[in-house]
Amino acid sequence: MSAAPAEIDWKRLDKFKFLYVGAGLFSGVTTCLYPLTVVKTQQMAVANAPRGLRGARQTAVAIVQADGFRGLYRGFGTSILGFVPARIVYLTTLESVKDAVATSCRARGRGPAETAATSSSVGGAVASLTTQAVMVPVDVVTQRLMVAGSSGMAAAAAGTQPGRLDPASLSISAKQRLNGLQMARKIVKAEGLVGLYRGFGLSVITFVPSSAVWWGCYGGDQKLLLEPPG
Repeated sequence: MSAAPAEIDWKRLDKFKFLYVGAGLFSGVTTCLYPLTVVKTQQMAVANAPRGLRGARQTAVAIVQADGFRGLYRGFGTSILGFVPARIVYLTTLESVKDAVATSCRARGRGPAETAATSSSVGGAVASLTTQAVMVPVDVVTQRLMVAGSSGMAAAAAGTQPGRLDPASLSISAKQRLNGLQMARKIVKAEGLVGLYRGFGLSVITFVPSSAVWWGCYGGDQKLLLEPPG
């Protein structure tokens, strides 16, 4: 039986390929899926937004009618500028913590599967916790940009048929259109710095344990499946 493939640890990893190629791939995926995020956010924020897949289609059509195709990419620049560095922080923290914890586990005589599961779980938890400090403010600003100009939709919807969106209610005037930095300043002015961290605690409670469980199971199961028996 062939030996299990050698694991490439953090010290031997080609960090340029790992970080920058990974960030590039992530940006490509984000670009493709971003319109769905805008539609979802509009459906959550707008009082009379139709529900379900049919509602999502109607919302997307209304956004395009109001602002053109670019309406589906509200806040995209802010999202990319924030999330790419955040992903680099996440991946760097994940691998460096995994390497440190794995070294400690091996020094204590832990088995390969236990070492992989423990180091991956701790790495995933610390990486997620660290990254929330960057991702939450970016997410807050991006979501505000997605629904900018939509705060009056409830009033605008008063004369529309229930379950249907008036494209005019989704339109953003030149005065309302803000970039990410302007939106961040507006939030800080109105709510203080804490306004950029709305939902931070909930994000930590949600993503830190899930990241720890996911990476822990992945690392441990991978080692069990690839390790030759006996």
